[in-house]
Order: sequence, then C-alpha cells, then structure tokens
Amino acid sequence: MDEGRKLVVTSVIGKMALSFFLLGHYGLSMAKDKLDELEGTYSSPSSECSNFNAKKNKFASCKKEFNDCLVIKKINQEKANVEIFSTQGLQHTCSVKSEAKIVNGELVLFFDETEDSQRLHFISNGAGIILKQDVPPGQHSENCGAHASFDGLKFKKISKAVKANSCFSG
Repeated sequence: MDEGRKLVVTSVIGKMALSFFLLGHYGLSMAKDKLDELEGTYSSPSSECSNFNAKKNKFASCKKEFNDCLVIKKINQEKANVEIFSTQGLQHTCSVKSEAKIVNGELVLFFDETEDSQRLHFISNGAGIILKQDVPPGQHSENCGAHASFDGLKFKKISKAVKANSCFSG
C-alpha cells in the first residue's frame, strides 16, 4: 500500500474512533442529564376527567375531584422507573408502572419489545412534562380504559425528591 492510501485509511479509522468515543462519552452524559432533569413527582388536576350527571342528562367535569399523577425515579444513567395514573372520560383510567429508557436523548416507555410496540414519550417543556403516545393504527391506548389515553397528558412538577408512592397515597 502506498503512503497516500495508508494516510487516508489511518485518518478515516482515527475519525471513526474519535466519533465513537465522543458519542459514547457525551451520549451517556446526555442520558444522565436528561434523567436528572426529569426525575421527580408530578401532579395536575385531571383535566380530561368527566362523569355523567343523570339528573341533568349531561357530562360534567370532575377535574376538581381527581389528580393525574406521574413519578419518575432514576435507576441509572439510562433507565428510570415510571408510574402514571390518570382519571379521564366517564372516570375511565390510564395507569402504568414500568421501566422506561433513554432513546436518542428522550425518555421512552415501550409497552413491549416488538417493532410495532406502543411507545410513550416523556417530553419536558420547562414547567413539567407532556406525554406523547405512539399508537399503531387500529390499536387502543395500552393500559387505558375505553375513554382514556396517555397521549397529551400534561404534568407539573411538585417535588424534586421522589418519595415512594408519595403521589399515589392520597
């Protein structure tokens, strides 16, 4: 191999090694920072909550009676335990207690490991977290009653320190 080709090959391999180092180093750092930012207890009035008032023959809001709740507790730099509970239409609920992981700098809960699995994304908006759920066509929101969904739920942070079941024990 002539010197020119040797230099090009060495240069390419060096750049790839540097890229992998930087990705590994800063990727883990980003995951750590993201989970440190998200960890905590969140609660908001159940804005989607409704019940049927038979006397008035109409639906009424019950958001003053119920709170939606989210707890995120970091396991390590790449994973967190999450617990969510929400009361919605006709007091149907959504709830899940599972492990989520950092994927491309974002906390994501996979409902199962198949390629077309439903995913729940935790998006920080500065004041709290908004949930975005990917639901494949023809499927209903996992872990939710017929008149409920995780998609679009908004939570405000109420505590940086996470206490076991603090949001769910009244």
